[in-house]
Amino acid sequence: MVRRTRVGNYTCTATNSLSTTTSNVLPLNIKYLPVCLDVAQTVVVGEGEDVRLNCRVDAKPDHDLRFTWFFNNTLDTVEVERHRVEVHDGYSYLDYTPRSSRDYGSLACWATNTVGTQADPCQFTVLEAGPPDSVEDCELIPQQDNSGRLEVKCIPGYNGGVTQWFVASVLDAATHTLITTLQHNQPVFQVNGLRAGQDYLITITAVNTEVQVIHNTLMP
Repeated sequence: MVRRTRVGNYTCTATNSLSTTTSNVLPLNIKYLPVCLDVAQTVVVGEGEDVRLNCRVDAKPDHDLRFTWFFNNTLDTVEVERHRVEVHDGYSYLDYTPRSSRDYGSLACWATNTVGTQADPCQFTVLEAGPPDSVEDCELIPQQDNSGRLEVKCIPGYNGGVTQWFVASVLDAATHTLITTLQHNQPVFQVNGLRAGQDYLITITAVNTEVQVIHNTLMP
């Protein structure tokens, strides 16, 4: 069996007692089915948000490739309309926008050349993004130098499948007047300028790109 790894230029050499001669170079090109270049991918996206799914294949011949996309959920399997599929040399992409919970599931991309259709498709799983979970196990660590500083540390919860960040709001406990707001990519904050003997509320809020928040409130 000739495998595609054997592609290249070949020559034949003949030898007898008088001399050795070599043939002209003979290029060997091997045609083969498309093969997906990327491992299965999982993307997390909110309703109404766009995500681009790239289906890249290795194939010979690699011109005039045809691509077919199928969407599958727990209810049915349907072919993606061809006008939604973009095809370029060696790859296809689909700009996918889930509009409801039924639009979350898996997508499979199949490429076809003159040899045939790839044996295993390029696969994508589209999951729904959600709000982040509340931070947990928050603790206050006063500084020992009586400088009016303290440190707040929490354990982050599940991010909802997308990037999250954290907001610390410091309020006067008596009037609920906002004193300062801090942001960080981890729920760890240094709070400065606090007065001894005054009560404060510190609210730690988890935020992600779904613009939904869950918070935890502490009192030093």
